[in-house]
Amino acid sequence: MSDDVELLKRVYDLFNSRDIESVLAAMHPDVIWANGMEGGHVHGRDEVRSYWKRQWAILNPHVEPVEISSNGEGEVVVKVHQVPFFFCLTVAPFMPNEPAPEVPDLFGRIDALLSAGGDVLLFRQPELYQMTALVNRHTRAPVRFVVGLSLMIRASEDAYENLEGRRLEALARLFAQNVRIYVYPMTATDLREWLKNASSTGWDWTETNGWVSASQLRHAPPATC
Repeated sequence: MSDDVELLKRVYDLFNSRDIESVLAAMHPDVIWANGMEGGHVHGRDEVRSYWKRQWAILNPHVEPVEISSNGEGEVVVKVHQVPFFFCLTVAPFMPNEPAPEVPDLFGRIDALLSAGGDVLLFRQPELYQMTALVNRHTRAPVRFVVGLSLMIRASEDAYENLEGRRLEALARLFAQNVRIYVYPMTATDLREWLKNASSTGWDWTETNGWVSASQLRHAPPATC
């Protein structure tokens, strides 16, 4: 057990110093790792490496093991401390003609996010400014959202008909509250498929090594007569 403890402490130190190859070398070749950014899991060292590189491009997690113990079933359990963060999920559809998320899918996503080490806040409303308003009631710290490219597209297409000022009022409510948004990139293949399934049109982009970032995505200008 003492050897396991020392090994795990060393691996966490390597993780925090971003020595990705040394961490992966200590993992089983068929490692399964929770994908807290996109849901589900990644499999094998190559997928874990790719996931961490995407994650570390926008987040800087620092994780310290505080308790390492055996569960009596041949497994070692590690309790960690890290800078607090929350995953925000909504039970509301993003667009008026969309169904609400299925409960089993919602629970599956919550489990995946919890396994990534953060807490989960569940909201009835889909708008980011609603989430920010709640969080700001309990902290004076700056609020930072990390969102996927698909969510940014949804947010920009929403007409915000519940607000008198529509989209401009939604933006004013959001950014008046000490907020920054970091947009998670998406593969060009996944982006095309998502746009097709969402029946979203008018988007153009460039890509880098098959990936599309927020700065590379743009909506086509309206047609002129």
